[in-house]
Amino acid sequence: MALGNQRPVARDGSMPPSYRSLSSQLLMITIALVVLGSVTIHLLSLARYREEHLTERLNNGYLVTLAVQESIITPNPALASRLLESVDAQGIEVNRLGSDRPLSLGNVQVADLYVDLPLLVAPVYAVQEAIYTLLTGGRRLLAVTGNPRQQPTVWVTLFIDERTLYREMLAYSRQTLLTITGTALVAGLLVYLGLQWFLVQAISRITRNLVEFRQDPSDPGRVIRPSRRFDEIGVMERELARMQSSLREALAQQSRLAALGIAVSKINHDLRSILSTVSITSAQLAQVDNPGVHRILPLLSDSVQRAIQLCTLTLDLARGDRQTPQRGPCGLGDLVTSVATALKLQDGPVRWHNQVADDLVIDADRDRLYRILFNLIQNAVEAMGEQGGDLHIRARPHQQDILIEIQDTGPGIPDSLRETLFTPFASARPGGTGLGLATARDLARSHGGELSLARSGPQGSCFHLYLPGES
Repeated sequence: MALGNQRPVARDGSMPPSYRSLSSQLLMITIALVVLGSVTIHLLSLARYREEHLTERLNNGYLVTLAVQESIITPNPALASRLLESVDAQGIEVNRLGSDRPLSLGNVQVADLYVDLPLLVAPVYAVQEAIYTLLTGGRRLLAVTGNPRQQPTVWVTLFIDERTLYREMLAYSRQTLLTITGTALVAGLLVYLGLQWFLVQAISRITRNLVEFRQDPSDPGRVIRPSRRFDEIGVMERELARMQSSLREALAQQSRLAALGIAVSKINHDLRSILSTVSITSAQLAQVDNPGVHRILPLLSDSVQRAIQLCTLTLDLARGDRQTPQRGPCGLGDLVTSVATALKLQDGPVRWHNQVADDLVIDADRDRLYRILFNLIQNAVEAMGEQGGDLHIRARPHQQDILIEIQDTGPGIPDSLRETLFTPFASARPGGTGLGLATARDLARSHGGELSLARSGPQGSCFHLYLPGES
């Protein structure tokens, strides 16, 4: 039943040794709580016994005084001695309401401690006095004052030696401590066994499953089988089973994507070689004096460049660009102009508005930022199509970053595609690959920034690119 019976293994996430197991800790905590509870209950009961003992002796002392005639102020010394000895007191003083002189028996003197009954004090103080009596062995003279039973108009002060109280409390302590401790140990053992059976075993099963699953997540037999419990443990088991199943599927998909990435890399290498040959051939064809060839060559050249760009984006996505950005001062306005020139926006139907300040400098990797802007601006131009439109590029400080806005007047992005907008191969327009935005966001995040869709509608779309500010 205990985890200590399981074989101990190494510290790399496997089962702990028996002395560090949950069962051992639970046993230690149970023992500690049982001992603490027993001691607390015993001390409170001891304080209560002390009060009851003093109250009983006070009542007995009052009964003794009734044997003395009220008219006699000072009784016979021999009689007084026998009466005081019967209640184990050194002196008694009785005061009645309306009486001028008290009735005194024995040695009425100044006491070491005055105790008023009932003990209307904090339990902590009562426990403290009880402990002091046991620790000192009862060396004080006590003056116990209070009203005897059913006599609210009579006040009795009983002078007693604390040693008698000490002996009574010691005998009571021995008796009750054994009883309370035995009862608490039995209760603690039952609680421990209940927790062990109902809670620790379930946690132990989940822990062992996690260790086994970590060793081979691809094995479907290591997915935990949830029990029929409907409490938090049952919920944990069912959610763990779903998580492990999802993780297995993700690992399987990752393995397939890794194999696909290797294949894409090989295909990309061969395809780029073929496209390079086509590009060289098209350059040679440009020298041919033939109007028909000259009409076809621009289309061929654009197709080759698009194919090369697609290969580059696919390879970048497969490799994952994890290199550290080479940051430095970068003029944002000039970089945006370079992108517009590369896309030949001055000659197309798109009205280009570069609203970035010429003196705006940011701390950036120029090559990566160029690729980000190129992908975003190219997507905006293609979204507006042949009918053209307005394309605005703005930049402004935003807290500790620079916010770059790329806004177009295209038809907007459908709501159904916004959730997968930055997912590879999930394009928002017909014929697109969906790699441009995915690659741009990866580059922005590796750069310490972020790329998001700010808004989109029939009036156009606006993307926000957050990048580190000026160096």
